[in-house]
Amino acid sequence: MSRVVQMIRRNADGIDELVLDVAGPEMGAQGVLLGKGSLKAMYHAPRTTPQQVLASLPGAIPSRDRVETRVFTLIVRTEAHGGDSWEDVDSLLWSVARPGVYWIIRVESDDGGEAREITVRRTGTPKLTAPDGTDPARAGYAVWEIEVTAFDPWWYGPPVVDEFVNPSSGTHSETLVLPNTGDHDAWLRWIIRESEAAQTWTIPDGLGVYPEGHAKAGQRIMHTLPELAAGKHGMVDTSPQRIPLSVLDEPMAFGKLRQTRWTHAIPPSRGGEGPFEFPVTVTGSATAGIRVKLTPRYERPYGRTL
Repeated sequence: MSRVVQMIRRNADGIDELVLDVAGPEMGAQGVLLGKGSLKAMYHAPRTTPQQVLASLPGAIPSRDRVETRVFTLIVRTEAHGGDSWEDVDSLLWSVARPGVYWIIRVESDDGGEAREITVRRTGTPKLTAPDGTDPARAGYAVWEIEVTAFDPWWYGPPVVDEFVNPSSGTHSETLVLPNTGDHDAWLRWIIRESEAAQTWTIPDGLGVYPEGHAKAGQRIMHTLPELAAGKHGMVDTSPQRIPLSVLDEPMAFGKLRQTRWTHAIPPSRGGEGPFEFPVTVTGSATAGIRVKLTPRYERPYGRTL
């Protein structure tokens, strides 16, 4: 089976507005085709390993790898297709690969069982490499070299989710279960749905446990969230680069956390680890509910979930 590759224009709401099939069984369905060698720089993220050299110490101590942005060149051919002229097709390409905006490259596994995506922006100036000296509209085709950059170097797979709905009014507990099928650590996102009454949730700090010497040594680190009022929708994003608590119509809701932070990411499940358990407790009505989501991060655009 030929590997499916798509270029996608996606809006801020996560809706795909335009999908170009540039490789695979439907390759060129819109007249846009991906050239040979375009994916070769997309397999592994570029990285360097800084070294610390200390006085009187032979050799060096390696620091944590520094992962760089991915910069690569796509070879893309636009050609007259069906009843569409070359100019119509070429305009489709640039409506996806516009300057200054992000768009998606999606790659399926060879058997079509899995798909991963990376977000890119066009950088540099596209170069017309063919036809040489002929108006592309006359020739009916054009070949472009397009430099793109993935500032976030990871490929992302479909999120995995689990959820819990309070079985009745009062206080109840449950254990949610998720694997991390990716190659790298991942951060959880918790979505609290609207309820007819106020609700208060206690959720874990990843897989973290209290250290030796603490009164709760060995127990899971748990954080109790501020009470969420009736009719309110909330979200906790445990990534240190995100706002930790968001509540619709309450732009400063994160201040109620009083500097509470989540510091434990979820490791990959490879090597026999996971799926992982996440205990939660809620006090609220029977309409109180929570969903936990993990989006796996991959090094490569293809592979199998082990």
